[in-house]
Amino acid sequence: MEPVTRNIVLRHLNGAKANRLDQFAIVEGLALQIGRKPGSDVLYGSDGDDLVSRQHATITLRNLEGPNVFLADTGSSNGTFLNGEPVTAEREIFPDDVIELGKGGPKFVFDIQPRPEGYASRTRVMNVVDAAATRIMSVPSAPPEATAAALPVAVPPKQSVGKETVERLLYEERRSTRKSWSALAAGLVAFILVGGGALYWYSAQNTQKLRTEAAEAAQAQAQIQAEEVAKAKQEAIASVAKELGTSSRQIIETYGDATVRITLKWGLYDREAGKPLFVKMVAYNKRYYPAFVRLRNGDIVPWLTLDDGARNNFRVGLGGSGSGFVVSENGFILTNKHVAAGWMTKFRWPYREALVYKEARARNVGPGDPELAAIGNYEWIPEQEAGVVFLDKIPFRISDDGRNLIGRNEELEVRFPGSRLGMAATLVRASTDADAALIKVDTPQSLNKVQIAADDKLVVGDRVTVLGYPAVSMEDRVVVSTLEAGRRGTREELVPQPTVTEGIISRVAASTADTKDHIKAYSDIGDAFQLAINTTGAGNSGGPVFDSSGRVIGFFTYGLALGNAAVSFAVPIKYGVALLQAQRAP
Repeated sequence: MEPVTRNIVLRHLNGAKANRLDQFAIVEGLALQIGRKPGSDVLYGSDGDDLVSRQHATITLRNLEGPNVFLADTGSSNGTFLNGEPVTAEREIFPDDVIELGKGGPKFVFDIQPRPEGYASRTRVMNVVDAAATRIMSVPSAPPEATAAALPVAVPPKQSVGKETVERLLYEERRSTRKSWSALAAGLVAFILVGGGALYWYSAQNTQKLRTEAAEAAQAQAQIQAEEVAKAKQEAIASVAKELGTSSRQIIETYGDATVRITLKWGLYDREAGKPLFVKMVAYNKRYYPAFVRLRNGDIVPWLTLDDGARNNFRVGLGGSGSGFVVSENGFILTNKHVAAGWMTKFRWPYREALVYKEARARNVGPGDPELAAIGNYEWIPEQEAGVVFLDKIPFRISDDGRNLIGRNEELEVRFPGSRLGMAATLVRASTDADAALIKVDTPQSLNKVQIAADDKLVVGDRVTVLGYPAVSMEDRVVVSTLEAGRRGTREELVPQPTVTEGIISRVAASTADTKDHIKAYSDIGDAFQLAINTTGAGNSGGPVFDSSGRVIGFFTYGLALGNAAVSFAVPIKYGVALLQAQRAP
């Protein structure tokens, strides 16, 4: 015999979900979240259900064989009530128990269908009323029999009976007989009338009871049919919704608040001295060029110095803005590495040419004559590659430790949609495998977070939606009038709002794993997937990429352009998930 599939059934009595059923298959470890928070198993809206908290209560299966099901309040604002009593600790619940979310809030009846054998509703306890004491009445004893007096009895003399006397006796006998029959007839009629009335009353009461039971049965059958029709309608709607997927409008409405704008500024420092580093700038033919040094081994490196050259030297660092998305209620945010830790990625030189000097062998040797060389293709990752620090006037090295450079965020600010105030963020960790980084803000508020896809399945042609803050998009600004310490003033502030763009997955990078023929395949852009989205760009870096189910499958990163053609790329979400796992997976 196949095992019976049992379901937890919640029948809603009032509120926005009145006359609806929620059913959940009973499986090991089942835990139902109840509240207005998106993603809740029993989800309430805002209309008419404003007594329900975002995380109001939980229904948890403790024992599958029982089954044993428990109800707990999860810190709701208005409390949870079981059969009218407040729930202050976890309580076991039984079929037909009524659960109320806030006094006067939505109610629903708990049940398990089909019910296991012996699994009954909660026993109702009634007050015991003492029966009235039986009254004892004294019964008088029968009077003693009178003792016949032993007296002589006189025997009357025998008399003769006349004709008149006989006729009188016969008349009285007939009269007595008629009275007896009349009384008997009256009693019989009275019995028939009383018995008939009682029979009629019983028949009428029984008929009314049958009619009531029939009406209740018809009403219950109609309700069952209505619930089945509503369930079939919901299943049809869910099937169509699954086929169509989550729309971009639903994504922006659900996860817009979880997409943040990040403002950044970082600088390069000498690890030993703790001072910022500059690239020496030299005037040549009425123009300023960055200075490079050709080392004795032939390598060409930037002329790094601790002197700002009277603010003429070029400060090594970068500023700008990017995007990110919240992945936990307590403030963890994923973004690109080139947004949160720019010194760990390729530094883009703002110059196409440089003056190249030869490395000096002594402190008192002049810099010599430079040569003008192109550096447009020069690639430099400050943290990974050797950085040599020279004197400001002579290309004589004062530090040649390959690890003497360190990057530092001088500004890393997160701003949520619709907010004029920014929050300082800190870098938690950055990926060494992809353009991914994890940052954090400290906030007392529980944040809305995105839902991350459970797998890394990427299919060419699938629809995707990207949220972020591209620099090319319009911006909302407000002018604020202030009055502080008796001084009036005005200031203009940015109020960020995310931009939503749609497209498809147009390419997926070749796998970096060895094939069965020991041929290694790789992509020149790295482990990424290509998007058919060209209406966004700088500033959108780190924004979430959603699939058609509304789950994040990656985050926006670099783009490439050739002539009038441009493409954009995204990093698979697996690299972000790896940053969230501090310990090895079990």
